[in-house]
Amino acid sequence: TAGEITSDGMLPWTITFTVPEGGYNTCEVTDMLPSINNGSVAYVDIVDISKDITVTSSDGSPVYYDLYLADEKDRTGLDHPNELTFVFYKDSGKTLEGFAAGNKRTITIVVNTKINEDWYAKVIENPEYFRKHENTVYVDANGSEREASAVAYTDYNRSFKKTLKSTDKITVDGVEYPLYKYELV
Repeated sequence: TAGEITSDGMLPWTITFTVPEGGYNTCEVTDMLPSINNGSVAYVDIVDISKDITVTSSDGSPVYYDLYLADEKDRTGLDHPNELTFVFYKDSGKTLEGFAAGNKRTITIVVNTKINEDWYAKVIENPEYFRKHENTVYVDANGSEREASAVAYTDYNRSFKKTLKSTDKITVDGVEYPLYKYELV
């Protein structure tokens, strides 16, 4: 699901899936973060993997995973600059893929993206095309894949605040005029 875009341009995306009592022998989640192409330029919403991702289990048990980025060479099939892949493990040593048997539980992944400012600037040019931020997720558990998408729209009626910064005088052709300097925020 898509959350609300905050005043500082952050947009939370929440991914949830259920692990049955029998667990999973394999489980991977691929998150295709919002991106859009404009000719030869690709705009991708930004995520800081060191602080903007959380993974939790509804029963409080630890969740073991590796996170692979699109440009990492040790994974195959990662060919999009907006792609994150979570590979889950049964053990803390990350030697056995999947989820161990136990309680039925819900795994929640929250990825907080920052709206790409260059992309946002394009909204003024073509709101219908550039406002949409779509996140698509693929969950592959025991070889069975499910797909889900969520959409958020940026507000293109950005308001500005005009603040008087200074006043001065200017002379033009012998006539003195007031000069006002403003800042738009």
